[in-house]
Amino acid sequence: MNDLIEPNVARMSFGLPEVSAWAKFSNDFNPIHFDPHYARSAGLGGLVVHGMLALLPVKAALVDAAHDSGAPRSRWMKFRALFRSPVPHESSSEMTYRDAKGQGLDFRVHAADTGQERFRGSWGPAADQGAWLDSHPLDRQTFSVVEAAEAERFRSVYPHVRPGWIALDAIVFSDFIRTKLKTLSRAAQRERAGTATPEGKEVLMQASHTVLVDTQELGGPGPLPFDCGELSYAMAAPEMVTSQGGIAGSVSLAVTRREKLVMLVEIGLLARTATD
Repeated sequence: MNDLIEPNVARMSFGLPEVSAWAKFSNDFNPIHFDPHYARSAGLGGLVVHGMLALLPVKAALVDAAHDSGAPRSRWMKFRALFRSPVPHESSSEMTYRDAKGQGLDFRVHAADTGQERFRGSWGPAADQGAWLDSHPLDRQTFSVVEAAEAERFRSVYPHVRPGWIALDAIVFSDFIRTKLKTLSRAAQRERAGTATPEGKEVLMQASHTVLVDTQELGGPGPLPFDCGELSYAMAAPEMVTSQGGIAGSVSLAVTRREKLVMLVEIGLLARTATD
């Protein structure tokens, strides 16, 4: 396998139509994506793209590149992305990826004009995660069903996104934003209590995104090669710590099929204070 693999997605750009479509699907109407003044008050230079939206073409490109290049694979595969700088509206980004010393592919996305790194990560084999539920017991009452209507909604907006685990990742993340984000906000507020922080509104931003997927269960070629009625997910207790940039935290979302773990999503978040 060549050290440098030419990217399937040479350039990508996201404008207001794409950002609005993702916000409508995910219910993520964070003002940093729509209100320039608010975005600047949060320490950003202007409007920024949702991290999950920017990752959609990257995931698909990595899967295709790994298949075409004969990169190593296993039943459990891991996608990992670390956000380094925001992706501005209407800006052009370039993507490159390399052989990760026989362990899959490493990728980098950077600004096409300045070369500034925006996010980086990898796609490659992972250890079997089948025992994760045994060491992370979850209250069965907290499991949320993956609604077929949400799957159809995703397919109507992104009909060409494949393989199926990419769609499932987006669907679960969307439900997390709609139904469970307040839990993260309360955890951040509890962590912040008693600390000296500037007054203002709290802004939650994604810092990293990791997906461990059982490709035998979810690796079919179609956009949704699974029965949503068999899938549910639960959120593990979030972990929050005070950092120099605000409140850093992470949360794990366990997706099960007939009570068997088939995907694990780990989301890194940073809570910052937006001031006027």
